[in-house]
Amino acid sequence: MLNILFICTGNTCRSPMAEALFNAGQQEACLPFRVQASSAGLAVLEGQAVSEPVRQLLAAEEIDVSGHRARQVNYEIIENADLLLTMTESQLRELIFRYPFAGGKSFLFKSYASANDGFPDIEDPFGGELEKYQAVLEEIKDSVKKLTLKFSAGNGNKL
Repeated sequence: MLNILFICTGNTCRSPMAEALFNAGQQEACLPFRVQASSAGLAVLEGQAVSEPVRQLLAAEEIDVSGHRARQVNYEIIENADLLLTMTESQLRELIFRYPFAGGKSFLFKSYASANDGFPDIEDPFGGELEKYQAVLEEIKDSVKKLTLKFSAGNGNKL
């Protein structure tokens, strides 16, 4: 099984969206190997729920994230993950700075998923209007879809 860890800053918006969308899509995807996604953040208030706009938008997708609680990236979480995907280049640099051993399995999410549209980062919607959260959700949905297609083709199972 391939264990993916999506990483953002607070683990209340982007990385929980990616985790939830990826895991929900597993039911329809015909992947040649098992994949499980989870998420964490680099600067977390442990135990915090997802942002309300995230909960609302994912509920509209029939995905329940009410049980999600933010968790801080730590050595054990990083060690147990096979693939680490950050939302921004600065998060990727911070992750590798803190955990140099993870460099070979750490990537920028959109780049790894081949979803680059000229903007490598997925911006943080935290505190923004619902429209900003919706735009970020769509960007993450597109990246998750492309990541799933990559895995469906048998790519990505070897880092």
